Amino acid sequence: MDAGLTETLLWLCKIPSPIGEEAEICTAVAERVGKVKLAGAVRRYGNSIVVPLTRGTGGPHVALVGHLDVVRTDHDAPPRIEGDKLFGPGASDMKSGLALMLDVAERGARPNVDITLVFYAREEGPFVENELGPVLDQDPELRGASIAVCLEPSDNRLQLGCAGGMRRFVGDERAARDHGDPSLHRFRGTAGFRALLHYGGACRRRRLPRGESPGVASQAAQPTAPFEERQAAP
Repeated sequence: MDAGLTETLLWLCKIPSPIGEEAEICTAVAERVGKVKLAGAVRRYGNSIVVPLTRGTGGPHVALVGHLDVVRTDHDAPPRIEGDKLFGPGASDMKSGLALMLDVAERGARPNVDITLVFYAREEGPFVENELGPVLDQDPELRGASIAVCLEPSDNRLQLGCAGGMRRFVGDERAARDHGDPSLHRFRGTAGFRALLHYGGACRRRRLPRGESPGVASQAAQPTAPFEERQAAP
């Protein structure tokens, strides 16, 4: 790996950013990109930023998008490099993508397209808390982008049109015991698989209004409560 990319990735991994705690890394990234030549001021929305990198190229408007937060995990040591491997929270998902975005900004030669960088918060949780939607609502220039590429790791493959997802809470005690908090495991276990089959069958039988999920308790429209609270709820 390029030495500069490696150092950038390590720098990102050393800034704690578990979901809900993105303020520090958002400020750090904003300050870092503020030191390079930009086409306009960095625009901040909550703990997310939009960075107009280049304009007036005559090419399409391309948005490079990545989330600042990482899944909450425990680690046995600080972020580090051992041999040809880098260890740290979110090193793959998705601070590797963020490192590439920063590299595009900091390199002297840039692609001949209008580039906007989007660093957003709260991806690793309920959809309703994701800040990308509010960023799009508040930033009309970003909504006019020709194409957006999310640099989520995908085995170095470009997936076009990949969007959407479903989440179901497993309701029985055995499944909950086997999988821990079921809100963190999408369609894992027998109960989840049956729910997926039921949903797919319902979709085939009739056209569904956007957001409707027959037979599946949709959690996309509300914050995730602790598993203990959900168990106690009527």
